[in-house]
Amino acid sequence: MDLVHKMMLDANRTGVFLLVNNLLSRNEPFQKELADIFAEARALAGEKSISLKLPEMVPKADRRCEFIETGSAMVSWDGNVFPCNFLWHKFNCYHKTRVVCREIEARTFGNPGKAMVHDIWNDPGGGNRGMNS
Repeated sequence: MDLVHKMMLDANRTGVFLLVNNLLSRNEPFQKELADIFAEARALAGEKSISLKLPEMVPKADRRCEFIETGSAMVSWDGNVFPCNFLWHKFNCYHKTRVVCREIEARTFGNPGKAMVHDIWNDPGGGNRGMNS
């Protein structure tokens, strides 16, 4: 219980939404419905020869980032290089059981029109810059 309490304190201090009950419980009817929806989506994609990649239905213990694993980045229409597609624009993240909103800022590494891609990618402060940097 000490570990769980520490996790909750750390999450709260850093502004992360952590609901232990949600982490430990399973909603079997929802999982069944989701499995049916995913199966239908796979079947439709197969019929239309569409490549479909769906998320995991249950979070994995071994979290990963495909952008990091493949050495990828996202380049927007204006040439800005972003660490991933989730950080190319500013958005608000709401938690369904709290009246709390967390503002997520866009993070750009830079723009190849202003610097070499190699220099942008290897800049140690790149992922920490907001859009106005």
